[in-house]
This record gives sequence, structure tokens and C-alpha cells, in this order.
Amino acid sequence: MLLNFPDGSRFEGETRNGEMYGYGIYYSADGIRCIGCFQNGNLNGKGMIISPDGGTMMGNFINNVLDKYGCFIAPDGTEYYGQIKNNEMHGSGIFIFEGGAPNIGKFRKNELVESYGASRQVVKQPKVSNYSPQRTRKNGVGIGLGSVIFASTVLGKLVKNTTKRKRF
Repeated sequence: MLLNFPDGSRFEGETRNGEMYGYGIYYSADGIRCIGCFQNGNLNGKGMIISPDGGTMMGNFINNVLDKYGCFIAPDGTEYYGQIKNNEMHGSGIFIFEGGAPNIGKFRKNELVESYGASRQVVKQPKVSNYSPQRTRKNGVGIGLGSVIFASTVLGKLVKNTTKRKRF
């Protein structure tokens, strides 16, 4: 079924009582796509959100929030695979800078707090992400533990734009 909303967004997929319910694809008016299982108008279960700039969030969603496990892929090519809590890297995971070595370890609220083995390698700072090392910075290259902030403003707005919608 096709649901069209007043703001120009639309949903193609299964519905129940005029709401997004079951498998489908939601297209926001500003170009964001949400693909997956919907329940009561929210993305619930396995799904994917793709921003217009190419940023992607995949994994387990609970009421439009990425939680438990998943991955983030930023437009610049940086990637994170692992445990996630409330749309943040939280728990064990792997963060890979564009063309760089992986940072493997434990994350807490998007910050690498404990590293394992390969994560002690020198990694290149990503082009549009911000890496703030807690330790040495040599020739513009971060070494060791630190926090990562994606520069894509769209990724931070993705879930806010996938609010519960009803057919009018």
C-alpha cells in the first residue's frame, strides 16, 4: 500500500489501521530513506536508514532508535560495526577510518575507552569526521584512544525525521 503524507513524504509497504506496519520503505521529503520493519508507525526490528549524502545506519531499531547492534557508514567512508546504544557506539566494536587501520575495542557514548591489539596502530584522520585523540597527535595523525564525531549533520537528524506518521 502507498501512504502519502502532507509534508511530501511517502511510505510504500504494509499498513495496519492507516499506519506503517510491517515491511516497507519510508521516503522523507528531504531524501532520507528508511527500509525495514515498521510497527505502529515506527521502525522496529531490522532496518536501514540512508541519508541523501550517503550516510547509512543499519541494524536493530527500537522505536526509530538504533540499539543493541548495527553499523554506521559515514559519507567519507569511515565505518563502525558493533554494539550500539541509543544511536551511539557503545560496547564492543570496530571503527575503521577511510583507508586506515581499524580501531578495535570498547566504546562508551561514541568514545573509544579501551583498545585491543590492532587498535594501537596509527590511523589517518578522516576527511570529514573529527577524531579527538586523548593521547599523542603526530603530524596530523591521531594515535591511540579518542572520540569520533561524524561530520555528517544528516546522520544526527535521521531518526528525528522518521517520527510516527498517520495517514490523513
